[in-house]
Amino acid sequence: MSKVDIVIPCHELYEILGDCIESVLETKSHNPNTFGQVILVDDDSSSEGTLEEYFSDKYPDVKYVRNPKRTYFSGTVNHGSDYVTSKYFMMLNSDTLIETPNWLEVMVEEYNSNDKIKIISANFDDRKPYFSGGPFVCGVCLMMEIDLFRQIGKLKSDGKFVHWHSDKKLQNDVLRMGYLNALSTAKIEHLKGQSRRYIPTELER
Repeated sequence: MSKVDIVIPCHELYEILGDCIESVLETKSHNPNTFGQVILVDDDSSSEGTLEEYFSDKYPDVKYVRNPKRTYFSGTVNHGSDYVTSKYFMMLNSDTLIETPNWLEVMVEEYNSNDKIKIISANFDDRKPYFSGGPFVCGVCLMMEIDLFRQIGKLKSDGKFVHWHSDKKLQNDVLRMGYLNALSTAKIEHLKGQSRRYIPTELER
């Protein structure tokens, strides 16, 4: 199996991010064939100290990246994707916790179960998995091949897509190419909106 590099965007709220990092790293031994880099991207937080200063002693193997200016979710994921070196790329919200220990092994295997699948999401809220196309999957934990992500042009990050809807736009682009989306059996917990408490009112849509 090929590796999966995990990009986690964040802005402030380091305590939530710490829980997410811990949850992800605890699964490393359960995913020996697929666990790649963990890339944390700080969206120009105003907190004293950087992500690296907060976490590098405890998590020295994590890669730390900082946006030079605020770009919100879409731009931050795009910036993090520039550091991906593995075949697969995953965007993961910072307000998530991993429930399935071998989640990456499961998601890569399911991704490759159908040549048409080019985008797959982890499962939360006990939805019924599917592997031959279905409703739009949520960008909270979305995996695809990095080459296709770059070919499409990454997440659209202007106008209304600066923080919302860019995951749906990405899936529309994939579906228009004749490919399918899928919803994995691998489960995460999504703390629903905890990572979004920092969003300015003018971006609420």
